[in-house]
Amino acid sequence: VTGALKVYFSENSYISERNKNLVLGLSELISTQLEISRVKKLEEMARDAEIKALQTQINPHFLFNALNTITSFVRIDPNKARSTIIDLATYLRYNLDNTSKSVDIEMELKQVKAYVNIEKARFYDKINMHYEVDEDINAVKIPSLTIQPLVENAIQHGILNGTGGKDVFLEIHRIDEGKVRVIIENNGKSIDQEVIDKIYSNNIESSKIGLYNVHRRIKLIYGNGLKIERLQEGTRITFDIREEQ
Repeated sequence: VTGALKVYFSENSYISERNKNLVLGLSELISTQLEISRVKKLEEMARDAEIKALQTQINPHFLFNALNTITSFVRIDPNKARSTIIDLATYLRYNLDNTSKSVDIEMELKQVKAYVNIEKARFYDKINMHYEVDEDINAVKIPSLTIQPLVENAIQHGILNGTGGKDVFLEIHRIDEGKVRVIIENNGKSIDQEVIDKIYSNNIESSKIGLYNVHRRIKLIYGNGLKIERLQEGTRITFDIREEQ
């Protein structure tokens, strides 16, 4: 019981069946509004829990590969080993400690660069990363761990497959008042149309779960998910975020 509705009449004769039904109807209306409010709160909690669960996922293969890379550098290039350890610490700290709904774009970019540095340490000149970011949007809020998984997908599935493409492009621009656009593009292997269809139909295999998770989170928060395009060489992924007021 949340509360009680009391109605007083100055005369007994006013307590008619009509007025009784009116009071009952009013109490049921208020109760319904309270239940709707509870349902909305539960939906919001469920959405936030889902987003948090998606945020905290770490690819164990990436972690093991990074540690192996550091081990190989310890003797032959100690300075490189130290810098890679710092990048890995940045990557893990961001994944494990950051549970907020949104972060500054500048923080998200630090996570991206830490990941890219680790992969470049592993694969040397097989990866060329290009950044084009408007200077005035560093403090704009973005859902955490949205850009890095898309860059990871571009590198793993677009570049590191022997097709010859080496370039990954990350662009972040303000396109309208209160709206920022993020574009991740690679010139390697194009994503299969079947994969795109499965992501949009919520029927995706585990190997593409990172891309699908970001699509779900962006859709939950903003209503529209990722726009995924097959290019003649490579793939382009685009999504828009709204600036918090």
